[in-house]
Amino acid sequence: MLPARLLDRLAPGAHVHEAACGSRFDDLESLARARPDLRLSASDVHPHLLEGAAGSIETFPLDLFDPDPASLGDVDLIYAVRCPEELQGPLLDLADGLGAHAAIHALKDERATLPGHPPGQLMQGEDGRSWRFWPAQA
Repeated sequence: MLPARLLDRLAPGAHVHEAACGSRFDDLESLARARPDLRLSASDVHPHLLEGAAGSIETFPLDLFDPDPASLGDVDLIYAVRCPEELQGPLLDLADGLGAHAAIHALKDERATLPGHPPGQLMQGEDGRSWRFWPAQA
């Protein structure tokens, strides 16, 4: 799950979105238990993978290489778990365009060189996962 000190930055009722979630919703479900006040959503490029999400999690297809920012609405944090290198830049670009925070737990701890983006703040989650965090651009 996302690090507690990152979650502490989110106001009550904030919208948190997991991009490229695949068919796993355990992080969002844990987040729903920890912060029931949050609005949660998830997306993947393959709509059929989104069918197993709990009813409290809004789902919709989203291609990070050609996203429709309007589908996200007002989002406060976009994150990805096991995010491959090729999706890291597009995820950060989308977050920047929406004025949202971004967090990435990379696939196998790989981290892409992301032109136009700082390296991101390293955070350790309570579950031992390493995350990179980029605050929303003002």
